[in-house]
Amino acid sequence: SSDLAGNNFLADYATRFNRKVTVVPSSIDPAAYRHAANSNVVGWIGSRTTLPYLKPLRPVFETLGIKPRVIASGDPTRLGFEVEFRPWRLETEMEELSQIGIGIAPLPDTPWERGKCGVKILQYMACGIPVVASPTGANTNIVTHGVNGFLAKSAEEWATTLRTLIADPSLREQLGAAGRQTVGKHFTVQRAAETVASVLRDLV
Repeated sequence: SSDLAGNNFLADYATRFNRKVTVVPSSIDPAAYRHAANSNVVGWIGSRTTLPYLKPLRPVFETLGIKPRVIASGDPTRLGFEVEFRPWRLETEMEELSQIGIGIAPLPDTPWERGKCGVKILQYMACGIPVVASPTGANTNIVTHGVNGFLAKSAEEWATTLRTLIADPSLREQLGAAGRQTVGKHFTVQRAAETVASVLRDLV
Protein backbone atom coordinates (compact mmCIF):
# COMPACT_ATOMS: atom_id res chain seq x y z
CA SER A 1 0.00 0.00 0.00
CA SER A 2 1.03 3.62 -0.50
CA ASP A 3 0.99 6.44 2.05
CA LEU A 4 0.15 10.04 1.10
CA ALA A 5 2.14 13.07 2.27
CA GLY A 6 1.63 16.80 1.79
CA ASN A 7 5.25 17.66 1.01
CA ASN A 8 8.71 16.15 0.53
CA PHE A 9 9.75 16.66 4.17
CA LEU A 10 6.73 14.69 5.39
CA ALA A 11 7.27 12.09 2.67
CA ASP A 12 10.88 11.55 3.78
CA TYR A 13 9.64 10.94 7.32
CA ALA A 14 6.90 8.58 6.14
CA THR A 15 9.38 6.41 4.22
CA ARG A 16 10.69 5.19 7.59
CA PHE A 17 7.42 3.25 7.87
CA ASN A 18 6.46 2.64 4.25
CA ARG A 19 8.82 2.71 1.28
CA LYS A 20 5.99 3.68 -1.07
CA VAL A 21 4.93 7.27 -0.39
CA THR A 22 3.17 9.60 -2.83
CA VAL A 23 3.39 13.37 -2.37
CA VAL A 24 0.06 15.14 -2.85
CA PRO A 25 0.86 18.81 -2.28
CA SER A 26 -1.64 21.23 -0.78
CA SER A 27 -3.86 22.44 -3.57
CA ILE A 28 -6.44 25.16 -4.22
CA ASP A 29 -9.07 26.09 -6.77
CA PRO A 30 -7.57 29.04 -8.69
CA ALA A 31 -11.00 29.98 -10.07
CA ALA A 32 -12.09 30.93 -6.54
CA TYR A 33 -9.45 33.67 -6.29
CA ARG A 34 -9.80 37.25 -7.47
CA HIS A 35 -7.00 38.85 -9.49
CA ALA A 36 -5.21 41.36 -7.27
CA ALA A 37 -4.34 44.91 -8.28
CA ASN A 38 -0.67 45.49 -9.07
CA SER A 39 0.12 47.58 -5.98
CA ASN A 40 3.14 48.00 -3.72
CA VAL A 41 1.23 47.06 -0.55
CA VAL A 42 3.23 44.45 1.38
CA GLY A 43 0.83 42.03 3.04
CA TRP A 44 0.48 38.79 4.95
CA ILE A 45 -2.44 36.45 5.63
CA GLY A 46 -2.38 33.98 8.49
CA SER A 47 -3.82 32.72 11.73
CA ARG A 48 -3.58 33.58 15.41
CA THR A 49 -0.91 30.88 15.90
CA THR A 50 1.25 31.96 12.93
CA LEU A 51 1.13 35.70 13.69
CA PRO A 52 4.48 35.51 15.58
CA TYR A 53 6.21 34.49 12.30
CA LEU A 54 6.14 38.19 11.40
CA LYS A 55 8.16 39.28 14.45
CA PRO A 56 11.64 38.62 12.97
CA LEU A 57 10.77 40.95 10.04
CA ARG A 58 10.29 43.97 12.32
CA PRO A 59 13.74 45.44 11.45
CA VAL A 60 12.99 44.91 7.75
CA PHE A 61 9.72 46.87 7.97
CA GLU A 62 11.46 49.60 9.96
CA THR A 63 14.33 49.82 7.46
CA LEU A 64 11.87 50.18 4.58
CA GLY A 65 9.55 52.49 6.54
CA ILE A 66 6.44 50.40 5.84
CA LYS A 67 3.48 49.10 7.82
CA PRO A 68 2.58 45.66 6.42
CA ARG A 69 -1.07 44.81 5.78
CA VAL A 70 -1.94 41.90 8.09
CA ILE A 71 -5.07 39.80 7.52
CA ALA A 72 -5.41 37.54 10.54
CA SER A 73 -7.28 36.53 13.64
CA GLY A 74 -5.68 37.27 16.99
CA ASP A 75 -4.23 40.37 18.61
CA PRO A 76 -1.84 42.39 16.36
CA THR A 77 -0.50 44.35 19.35
CA ARG A 78 1.36 41.16 20.34
CA LEU A 79 3.74 41.86 17.44
CA GLY A 80 5.20 44.93 19.12
CA PHE A 81 5.15 47.05 15.94
CA GLU A 82 2.54 48.80 13.86
CA VAL A 83 0.67 47.01 11.09
CA GLU A 84 -2.39 47.75 8.96
CA PHE A 85 -4.59 45.15 10.59
CA ARG A 86 -7.57 43.53 8.88
CA PRO A 87 -9.49 40.93 10.95
CA TRP A 88 -9.69 37.66 9.01
CA ARG A 89 -13.22 36.63 8.04
CA LEU A 90 -14.16 34.00 5.48
CA GLU A 91 -16.59 36.33 3.73
CA THR A 92 -13.99 39.11 3.28
CA GLU A 93 -10.86 36.98 2.69
CA MET A 94 -10.87 37.27 -1.12
CA GLU A 95 -11.53 41.01 -1.06
CA GLU A 96 -8.71 41.60 1.43
CA LEU A 97 -6.28 39.36 -0.48
CA SER A 98 -6.96 41.22 -3.73
CA GLN A 99 -5.70 44.44 -2.13
CA ILE A 100 -2.24 43.05 -1.40
CA GLY A 101 0.46 43.79 -3.98
CA ILE A 102 3.36 41.77 -2.51
CA GLY A 103 2.69 38.66 -0.42
CA ILE A 104 5.13 37.60 2.28
CA ALA A 105 5.55 34.15 3.84
CA PRO A 106 8.22 34.20 6.58
CA LEU A 107 8.74 30.82 8.22
CA PRO A 108 11.30 29.71 10.82
CA ASP A 109 13.39 26.66 9.89
CA THR A 110 12.23 24.12 12.50
CA PRO A 111 10.90 20.56 12.05
CA TRP A 112 7.31 21.71 12.71
CA GLU A 113 7.48 24.48 10.09
CA ARG A 114 9.24 22.20 7.57
CA GLY A 115 6.08 20.10 7.70
CA LYS A 116 3.88 23.02 6.61
CA CYS A 117 2.54 22.85 3.07
CA GLY A 118 2.62 26.41 1.69
CA VAL A 119 -1.10 27.17 1.28
CA LYS A 120 -0.49 30.88 1.98
CA ILE A 121 1.93 31.07 -0.97
CA LEU A 122 -0.55 29.31 -3.26
CA GLN A 123 -3.24 31.80 -2.26
CA TYR A 124 -0.99 34.74 -3.14
CA MET A 125 -0.02 33.14 -6.45
CA ALA A 126 -3.62 32.36 -7.39
CA CYS A 127 -4.32 36.10 -7.05
CA GLY A 128 -1.31 36.99 -9.19
CA ILE A 129 0.49 38.45 -6.15
CA PRO A 130 4.30 38.19 -6.27
CA VAL A 131 5.67 36.26 -3.30
CA VAL A 132 8.66 36.60 -1.00
CA ALA A 133 9.10 33.52 1.22
CA SER A 134 11.55 31.93 3.62
CA PRO A 135 13.42 28.97 2.07
CA THR A 136 11.78 26.51 4.49
CA GLY A 137 9.97 23.25 3.77
CA ALA A 138 7.40 23.26 0.96
CA ASN A 139 8.16 26.92 0.20
CA THR A 140 11.20 25.79 -1.79
CA ASN A 141 9.07 23.34 -3.80
CA ILE A 142 6.62 26.08 -4.80
CA VAL A 143 8.84 29.14 -5.26
CA THR A 144 11.57 29.13 -7.91
CA HIS A 145 13.77 32.06 -6.90
CA GLY A 146 13.60 34.91 -9.40
CA VAL A 147 11.12 33.07 -11.63
CA ASN A 148 7.75 32.99 -9.84
CA GLY A 149 8.78 34.71 -6.61
CA PHE A 150 11.75 35.21 -4.31
CA LEU A 151 13.25 33.25 -1.42
CA ALA A 152 14.80 35.35 1.35
CA LYS A 153 16.63 34.13 4.42
CA SER A 154 18.45 37.00 6.16
CA ALA A 155 16.98 40.40 7.08
CA GLU A 156 19.22 41.91 4.41
CA GLU A 157 17.79 39.59 1.73
CA TRP A 158 14.24 40.37 2.83
CA ALA A 159 14.87 44.13 2.77
CA THR A 160 16.61 44.08 -0.62
CA THR A 161 13.95 41.90 -2.23
CA LEU A 162 11.00 43.86 -0.85
CA ARG A 163 12.62 47.18 -1.80
CA THR A 164 13.07 45.91 -5.37
CA LEU A 165 9.45 44.72 -5.67
CA ILE A 166 8.00 47.88 -4.12
CA ALA A 167 9.84 49.95 -6.76
CA ASP A 168 9.17 47.76 -9.83
CA PRO A 169 5.56 47.30 -11.04
CA SER A 170 6.62 45.37 -14.16
CA LEU A 171 8.58 42.84 -12.07
CA ARG A 172 5.55 42.43 -9.79
CA GLU A 173 3.37 41.78 -12.84
CA GLN A 174 5.87 39.29 -14.29
CA LEU A 175 6.27 37.29 -11.06
CA GLY A 176 2.52 37.39 -10.36
CA ALA A 177 1.74 35.95 -13.80
CA ALA A 178 4.38 33.21 -13.33
CA GLY A 179 2.88 32.41 -9.92
CA ARG A 180 -0.61 31.98 -11.39
CA GLN A 181 0.89 29.67 -14.01
CA THR A 182 2.62 27.61 -11.29
CA VAL A 183 -0.64 27.09 -9.40
CA GLY A 184 -2.55 26.23 -12.57
CA LYS A 185 0.04 23.68 -13.61
CA HIS A 186 0.94 21.95 -10.34
CA PHE A 187 -1.30 22.88 -7.40
CA THR A 188 -4.97 22.68 -8.41
CA VAL A 189 -7.51 20.59 -6.52
CA GLN A 190 -8.24 18.81 -9.81
CA ARG A 191 -4.60 17.71 -10.13
CA ALA A 192 -4.51 16.56 -6.50
CA ALA A 193 -7.70 14.54 -7.01
CA GLU A 194 -6.17 12.82 -10.05
CA THR A 195 -3.08 11.87 -8.03
CA VAL A 196 -5.15 10.46 -5.17
CA ALA A 197 -7.38 8.57 -7.63
CA SER A 198 -4.28 7.07 -9.23
CA VAL A 199 -2.98 5.87 -5.85
CA LEU A 200 -6.37 4.34 -5.02
CA ARG A 201 -6.50 2.58 -8.40
CA ASP A 202 -3.08 1.05 -7.68
CA LEU A 203 -4.37 -0.24 -4.34
CA VAL A 204 -7.32 -1.93 -6.03
